[in-house]
Amino acid sequence: MMMLAAGVTTISAPVSAAIEEPASLSTVPDRIWDVDERSGLSRHTGVYQTLVWDLQQLNGVMYVGGDFTTVVAPDGTRHSHAFLAAFDLETGEWIPSFAPQLDSLVYSLDVTDSGLLVAGGEFSGGVALIDPTTGALVNGFDADLAHSWGPAAVLTVTAEGDSIYAGGRFVRGQGLPLDNLAKLDAATGAVDPNWTPSVEPVEFNGKLSEQIRDIEVDAARGRVYVGGLFASINGSPETDSFAVLDTATGVTLMDHPNVSYDDRPITFLYDIALTDDLVHYGGKENFSITVDAETFTRQGDVRYTNNGDHQVIHDGSSTLWIGCHCWRQAFTTDPPRNPFEPTENAIDVNAVFGIDKATGELVPITFDLAGAAGAWAIEEDPNGRLWVAGQFTRGGNRRLTGIARFSQALGDEVAVTSCTATRDGTNVDVDWVADAAPDGFVVRRSVNDGPAYWRGRTAGDARTFVDSDRSGAIVYSVESRVGSAILGQAVVCENVVTEGEPPAGLEARRITRERVVLRWTNTGREIEIGRDGEVIATDSDGWFTDLTVEAGTTYEYQVRYAGNDTWSAPIIVSTVP
Repeated sequence: MMMLAAGVTTISAPVSAAIEEPASLSTVPDRIWDVDERSGLSRHTGVYQTLVWDLQQLNGVMYVGGDFTTVVAPDGTRHSHAFLAAFDLETGEWIPSFAPQLDSLVYSLDVTDSGLLVAGGEFSGGVALIDPTTGALVNGFDADLAHSWGPAAVLTVTAEGDSIYAGGRFVRGQGLPLDNLAKLDAATGAVDPNWTPSVEPVEFNGKLSEQIRDIEVDAARGRVYVGGLFASINGSPETDSFAVLDTATGVTLMDHPNVSYDDRPITFLYDIALTDDLVHYGGKENFSITVDAETFTRQGDVRYTNNGDHQVIHDGSSTLWIGCHCWRQAFTTDPPRNPFEPTENAIDVNAVFGIDKATGELVPITFDLAGAAGAWAIEEDPNGRLWVAGQFTRGGNRRLTGIARFSQALGDEVAVTSCTATRDGTNVDVDWVADAAPDGFVVRRSVNDGPAYWRGRTAGDARTFVDSDRSGAIVYSVESRVGSAILGQAVVCENVVTEGEPPAGLEARRITRERVVLRWTNTGREIEIGRDGEVIATDSDGWFTDLTVEAGTTYEYQVRYAGNDTWSAPIIVSTVP
């Protein structure tokens, strides 16, 4: 566990630019490389026309996974290359030196903490670790997932710490029985035998079916969000289509969000996304919803389209992007609402639309795309461009099949010179200095080294912003704009930990002759553990085991946030004689 010094922490790494003004994006896709021609090998998703199932960016490269056998140059030249390809993030050019040897479809991509690509699909083994430079499979990794009648279909993979969570359609892994869900060692692919949730099928289109479509890990809360098509997980009521599982044990932690799109049960979720304290999910009933991660109460309006399932949700810098096979209108409103009755605020959409995170309103832009299956993957890149992938037929009055990218111009001046973020009770005060008065400022926040998410927009004469406090290591940044242009790099704020209430719920959960196990309410922030008036350790995961005790001895324990002076109320513990 990393020990961090108390007091002032300065982060110097720049925050990557992204799309702050989505309405200024060109509606015509860039002329970049594309993918084409399905393989015909799918045993699990053959009814779909999708060419691209997922996108993943890493170190200036966009990786594209799906069911394609050809990459296509802007001039129409075609090259044989199947299932997983790499493209330069800046130029959009194909990188032929990245040449993985996979024998079937790729459905899902992620990156491990060690910087390796992890892919899930219908290829041999179901999950693979891949060298992001060469495409070579990493030796020693073997998940060996399989279905009862053929290859596994790993529809989703999520790397978190030293584990990879996988979901889809499979019944075995390395000879161990599984039920469409698995937790794998991120280095070897070994199946965790203690994480084996059961998935119960549901009647769908006249037959019993089950499949896991998406997994999202909420590490701060110790949760795994699971979405798809199923009646329940672990036999728990109120887990149909959406289950909340423990990251360590796989047990069901709570009921799913009891928020539907039309006061009817949700039957089939395609995607779940996590933004700080918010959970977004959408699916087959032409809708997507945002709920509070703590209470599961709905936040803002439901987003509808009057045709087309919502297949992917991407949380961008200032925009929540939703991809679908929707070619008519999108609108927002309170439920209950018939998706086929648009409201007056509806806008025309083609495969993808955006929701302004600050206002909850639709972004007034209609992209020039046509197709059938529509968007299954969306990414904002550090160059301020939007990548949309899936299956299309045309874009910008030309043939376009799997990948569309939309660009905008950025400015190169700098207005913000410094900023600080200070905890003040339940709030955080963000203050900055600027050498000019632009049209406005954007404040973003990163929690526990995660992405820098949009928190708010201010006027050009503002120099302060008040945000709600959040457990964990918080880093703020401020950037300025003139019109739709972002002025230079964001300035990362100095973060000052100030006084506040101490951690709550301190208790001794196990006492023996040789150890005392302490527990407190976990907030993710660094904690100092005190014994008899002296700091003996730091921790941040809500548990600590003191192995330096003596039998038959009484001790007084307290905890406090690192850098603070206020201790919790003491507890008295006597070890076993």
